[in-house]
Amino acid sequence: MIHSKQITTQDKATLHYLECGTGKPLVMIPGGAQTADGYKYQINALSKYYHVFAIDMRGHGESVD
Repeated sequence: MIHSKQITTQDKATLHYLECGTGKPLVMIPGGAQTADGYKYQINALSKYYHVFAIDMRGHGESVD
């Protein structure tokens, strides 16, 4: 099950990320104007082997500057 979470940085930006699985961490960073949600199918498959994080970059998806 993919969990939707957020964290607030020291400069008060709210960053959204998706998290799933256990094991060694695997960070997925979308390029261009893509969002973490675009990785949902890969996250499900990879979470069987890794602790997967997919991050919405600042100003993209559900992340807010």
